[in-house]
Amino acid sequence: MNKKESILVVGASGFLGQQIVKLLETQQNVIYTHYRNPLFPDSIRFDFFNDDIRYILDKQQVGAIIFASAVEMNNQLDKVRYSMERFARACEDRRIVYLSSDGIFEGVKGLYSEKDSPNPQTTYGKNLAICEGIIGSYCNNFCIVRPSYIYGFSNGTLDSRLKKTKSVLESGGTVTLFNDMFKSPLGVKQIASAVIHLTWLDFAGVVHVAGKRLSVYEFHRRAMSALNVDITHLNGCQMPIKKGFLRDTSLDSSLWQQLTGTRPCDIKKTLLQECAALGNDSGDGLS
Repeated sequence: MNKKESILVVGASGFLGQQIVKLLETQQNVIYTHYRNPLFPDSIRFDFFNDDIRYILDKQQVGAIIFASAVEMNNQLDKVRYSMERFARACEDRRIVYLSSDGIFEGVKGLYSEKDSPNPQTTYGKNLAICEGIIGSYCNNFCIVRPSYIYGFSNGTLDSRLKKTKSVLESGGTVTLFNDMFKSPLGVKQIASAVIHLTWLDFAGVVHVAGKRLSVYEFHRRAMSALNVDITHLNGCQMPIKKGFLRDTSLDSSLWQQLTGTRPCDIKKTLLQECAALGNDSGDGLS
């Protein structure tokens, strides 16, 4: 694609999608879609399960598509498969970057690399595997991006995980989180920047865009400390042996670092910078 062509962001109203749009608007002509809630004045309504994306592609000079819509949360595997096949066929001649996640793995060994085979254990993970497979089969010029936990402030709003923990602790409640469940958290702005970089990059395949391996408890502890929240009542506990819990879906992101020359920013630095940019040293008062 070239600078005269537009980039289409599907799912621009989502937590990551809106951050991608914010960064892209300063670099490229952007077209964006929403399903229920348009956050941008020129946003186009698009129903992934009922609409054909061609009606947008045919009217716009689209050179690349970034798919950041959380359609995989739908419980109907066949519905997701059919809709993604229709979508991929329409986009097969364009660059497409599909946002997947660490939920595609079974969560046994951790630090999964792009060479590890997916083995999803949940409906969400199975939908991710279906979508990844379709994108890889129909589209020649594709990049599948797998993040882990996405955190930070997007459009002035703190991510739902940290927002909930922060709210409970500040109201005097107790929060207990697993100290033996592991993820690879990375800030939303760094992930959005990576997605844009990979959209332009001449690379086809899967890339893990993620931070360092941390337990869920440790992640929240560091984040709350950075947000100046008292962590006296933030406790860690062991994860129960129960089907449905994925113990360690942490990701090895060395390929992303090699491709882009980027290193993951640490949690404290990320949140302090974002709070400073918002004019608030702790995120207090932000919705």
